[in-house]
Amino acid sequence: MRVSQSARARQSFMREAMLDYPVPPREELLQLWNRFDYNGNGLLSLAEIDKLVREEYPQYDDKQALLRAYTFADADGSGFITKNEFATLVRSLAYFKALAEEFREVDASGDRRIDFDEFLAGAPRMGLNLGIEEARAIFAKMDTDNGGLVLFEEFCAFVGRLKAEKCHTRCIVRTTEDDCMKGEGARMMDEWTDKAGKKASCDEPKIGRASCRERV
Repeated sequence: MRVSQSARARQSFMREAMLDYPVPPREELLQLWNRFDYNGNGLLSLAEIDKLVREEYPQYDDKQALLRAYTFADADGSGFITKNEFATLVRSLAYFKALAEEFREVDASGDRRIDFDEFLAGAPRMGLNLGIEEARAIFAKMDTDNGGLVLFEEFCAFVGRLKAEKCHTRCIVRTTEDDCMKGEGARMMDEWTDKAGKKASCDEPKIGRASCRERV
């Protein structure tokens, strides 16, 4: 399954944003894996993951967040979570649960979609103080399907960029590179910040090499 450069860049932003969410020790992960990989085939289905969350992580039992975590962790697009993807899944559960709660705070109508007025009113809760025109530019960037509404998936992509930007605007953390690269991901961030009419700044130190994929 081929992944486009823009899709890889979006995943890079999301992975960097999740670095603040720890995973259990290796031994605990292995025990969880062995417990829920019932048939020993080295794969976890969505149903098995749902059972794992209900029994081991009930605080993250949010179907909307669970589906996003499952989709994100399934890096190879196989429809299953492999052993090498398991740590990413566990970390993703906490990350997307936090995003689901933030999404609901902005979604004042509770219809699982955010319109422009809701985004404008909810922006301060996201740490954004925006004027009307700046808010319109960012909302248009979030609304990737041009439907006039921002869905949870689009919201997650936006917040992933926002969190990564706060760490380092132009840095894409990758496992195979020793330092930050100004590639497609950096170009996308430049375009996004330019269209928003506001260049981001960051006073935090540059992030060194980090692992995007934890292995069990």
